[in-house]
Amino acid sequence: MKLKLPSDVFINVPDDINKMTTYILLEQGDWFEDEIKFVRKLIKPGQNAIDIGANFGVYSLTIANILGESGFLWSFEPTEETANYLIQSIGDNKMKNVKFEKIALSNKSGIGQLSLNKNSELNEIIDFNKSDKNSQKIEISTLDDYFKKGNLNNIDYIKIDAEGQEYKIIEGGLEFLKKQSPLIQYEIKGKSFELAPIDKFMEIGYNSYLLVPSLNVLVPIPKYEEFDSYQLNIFCCKEEKAKKLEEEGLLLTQINLEDNYVEEFMQNYSWQKKLSMYPYCKKLKNIWMEEARNNNNYIKINKGLSLFFASKDNSIDIKKRYTFLLSSYSIFVELCTDKNAYLQILNLAIISRDLGLRRQSFNCLSKLFNHMNQYKGFNINEPFLMPSEFYYECEIIDIQKQLFSAILEELLLTSGYSFYYTFTKHLKSLQFLYKMGFSSKLIEHRLKLLEMRIIHCRRLESNNIN
Repeated sequence: MKLKLPSDVFINVPDDINKMTTYILLEQGDWFEDEIKFVRKLIKPGQNAIDIGANFGVYSLTIANILGESGFLWSFEPTEETANYLIQSIGDNKMKNVKFEKIALSNKSGIGQLSLNKNSELNEIIDFNKSDKNSQKIEISTLDDYFKKGNLNNIDYIKIDAEGQEYKIIEGGLEFLKKQSPLIQYEIKGKSFELAPIDKFMEIGYNSYLLVPSLNVLVPIPKYEEFDSYQLNIFCCKEEKAKKLEEEGLLLTQINLEDNYVEEFMQNYSWQKKLSMYPYCKKLKNIWMEEARNNNNYIKINKGLSLFFASKDNSIDIKKRYTFLLSSYSIFVELCTDKNAYLQILNLAIISRDLGLRRQSFNCLSKLFNHMNQYKGFNINEPFLMPSEFYYECEIIDIQKQLFSAILEELLLTSGYSFYYTFTKHLKSLQFLYKMGFSSKLIEHRLKLLEMRIIHCRRLESNNIN
């Protein structure tokens, strides 16, 4: 099956809706990771990049397309079947700037054993003692061994997604990584969090960063916080690379939460200006203004929303935008100490999502859903954000039902990376949401795809029985 990725790139994947990559690309029209959108902004024509664990080639094909004839990509994928799909895609896209290698990278060169899973994304190097019919012999190299022969140009970007081999890949590439100064994207969560690579990278001068998805910018990892349980990837680079990326507006090296320049933005980004054109605000604006006279939290709510809207303005310096988003988050965290501040919990859910705090967003949405499901609504007497542009634009028919639909839709979309992983668990919820009649086209599309997969699975089961 040939599918189209953003930027007119074609990718070949198995014609099987039960395969993870196939399903996700059909479901979302792109890969599910926020990092792929950042990479499209990061990569420039003429640069050099390495993709370790290329799989079917979502990243490799995207990167090679941007690099153009003057750039170059080394792409590594050891799985036989998956590699053949990628080789075909490279040919179909007429990409002459890719060196594909059907080998794995680790901390030692030689011959190894690769487990073969139903989904190739989960294949991993295993001990020879554990080999069975669901494994294959593969060639293994190290970064140091592979690149030691030639005079290599500067590498600008490396992606490492090797199902638990990340630490060993670093070990096998210490000399290479010391000489080079790329931005590296690496996976920290497979079956569990693998945080050892962070310290190993620090030993050779690479500091790690997180992606803020709504702003498409990298920020330092807060030392005092645990990782969000949904976090899959982080980035790292040396100081000189960080400074260069900061000049390009792609990375922030320091964060200053002082808001001495906040007041100048308050008036231009008030909710009255930013929400007034939307149908739900037109309907509720007078109620909100009347309630403001007796609401001690109104000033904080207005400030928090103004900061959030200012963070959306692309004309503002990215450092200020991130400061605004963090400050808005802090305000709504404080407002939500009142457990009954449901509209502010909704605002916090959306701001948390934009910061990349997906678990917190999910927890907020779960609380809202449980309350609305039990009490059939809540008092909508304060300004609030909608989870998506679709719900901003909707004509208001029944505000409580539409708000419930918006919260349930966002909850379902936030609950996992894709419905591929939870298709039976969420089927009834999706059907219920669709039947309400207020959901977006996105839900209709995902529900139809999910139902197709269930029918496909039942046919397979029936054939196996017969």
